[in-house]
Amino acid sequence: MSGRPKTIDWGADSRVCPSCPENGSQPLENFGYDRSRPNGRLSHCRACWNQKQIEKRHKAIARKPSILSMSVKDRVIWAMERGAQTREAIQEVAGIRDEDRMTDALADLYDQNRLDRAGLRVRVYRLAA
Repeated sequence: MSGRPKTIDWGADSRVCPSCPENGSQPLENFGYDRSRPNGRLSHCRACWNQKQIEKRHKAIARKPSILSMSVKDRVIWAMERGAQTREAIQEVAGIRDEDRMTDALADLYDQNRLDRAGLRVRVYRLAA
């Protein structure tokens, strides 16, 4: 066994963080507030809790593609793959502010035969199969 107590006295003025038991018993001031818990405190000390939140954020960022680092044409394709079919929807989903650059990207896709030409008259843009 690691020597940690199996039960924690919630009325105590100190507790042990499960992430850093080597620090031993710490005062309750080292644990943040959490109203959803019976004792009103987080289970981990503030230093460990902050580190866990930073790691969680980094994992989320790694999963999501960085849209802003993509070219405008790639952002248009990305938006169309997610169901955007009108200029307004493509601009909103892809986060493109410059309409001229978006129009140029659509024209490039048209020239490369990557757009479905059937919907162009009604201004509905779809990727060609």
